[in-house]
Amino acid sequence: MKNSIFLYPVCGVALTAFLQVTLYPAYPLYAFLVLSLFGLLIVHNFSASSVKFILFFLSPFLISFSSILIFYVFPDSRFIGSDLNWYGRVVNIVLLFSFFMLVTNLITKDDDVDGSAKKFQLYLRCYLLGGAVVLLSAIWHALDIHTGLVVFPFETRSLVHSSAGLLDQVSGRVTGIASEPSYLVPFLIDLIAVSLLLYGASLRSALFVSLSVFMIILSLSPSGYVSLISAFSLAGLLYSLKFKISKRVLFSLIILMGVIGGLFLWASRSGYADYVIYRIATFNPESSGRAFMYIYPIYWLMDSSLVNIMFGFGAKSYSILSYYYSAPSGHYINVTSNNYFVDMAWEAGVVGFILASIFFVFIFFKIFKSSLPRWHFFVVSFFAFHLLISSMFRADFASARYFFILSIIYLAIYKPDVFLSRRYIGGADEASR
Repeated sequence: MKNSIFLYPVCGVALTAFLQVTLYPAYPLYAFLVLSLFGLLIVHNFSASSVKFILFFLSPFLISFSSILIFYVFPDSRFIGSDLNWYGRVVNIVLLFSFFMLVTNLITKDDDVDGSAKKFQLYLRCYLLGGAVVLLSAIWHALDIHTGLVVFPFETRSLVHSSAGLLDQVSGRVTGIASEPSYLVPFLIDLIAVSLLLYGASLRSALFVSLSVFMIILSLSPSGYVSLISAFSLAGLLYSLKFKISKRVLFSLIILMGVIGGLFLWASRSGYADYVIYRIATFNPESSGRAFMYIYPIYWLMDSSLVNIMFGFGAKSYSILSYYYSAPSGHYINVTSNNYFVDMAWEAGVVGFILASIFFVFIFFKIFKSSLPRWHFFVVSFFAFHLLISSMFRADFASARYFFILSIIYLAIYKPDVFLSRRYIGGADEASR
């Protein structure tokens, strides 16, 4: 209990994680991350399972850091080594590693299961509060765009683009205080999952779910639509493979599907679905800058030396591609492909890509074999599938949000007791019925 004071910085990270996707500096978040580093140095007592878990996830990054040396020793004539700036990635990973290790230590090392569950609940509530700030800002922005009754003063990338004349009557996409819709949506889906963990099948979670889904629809983010529908469907499939679906769970899922389905039906009749379908249908490297950034780096990698193919070009090396290449459509190449696996393939080679893929296979296997009660099994599976699918659209693998979700998955696998305690709101009594 004497180390409980260090729960404040990790809860601070959970509370301020959303700042990384806004247009404004995330100074409070990094202050809490630094405090987490100091907390870890003081506590320096953690389980072997947490070390193995996070090092497994970080293994492609460790390869990419090693590949920096390869980049300099065996230079590629296409690139200039001095363009590579990897120092920020190292600092970021060290801080996030410290955060993960500290929060898992604080929650798993408490001898009192109810005490661990209470800490876990506080941790979730802090992330929920930060997500609620994002949700409220999205509602504010939606009221500005669609009613004009209020003024949203923040400048974000909300322009409706690549619409081929669809939705000309809509003046913008909902972003809230996030920089753009694809930054907003992952936090809203996180909010859905956290509310379901905390409140189970209740009116409070139904409110969070319905408002979040509504804002996701108004964001007009194709990746958001795909992530939400796919994560929900795949979590349901995994659930059906492990459990016989009870009447209570079936009823809860039908209500949840009804809320989501009704909102998407409204989206279809309003023309929003047509716009998203058009964006997905025209996803090709000749007309889409994002598609180009997904596909062509793989060709460039395969056209490299065997050493680079196997181990990549090093951490942050994707960010220098814009110095040497441009998309046929005229779009610039971003500092990231917005796809975790493509980034890892380029930065850590085939070996890094394989390790990144195996890690996700590992967590789904461990979740399937876990002793989680039915409701929490479904929600944690939803969280994990959401992390996997959103990783294909948003390469935010070095963010506080990503490590927050990793900590939830780790606790579900190795400390399921925190989901079972009576002190936990969505606990065993409610979830196992």
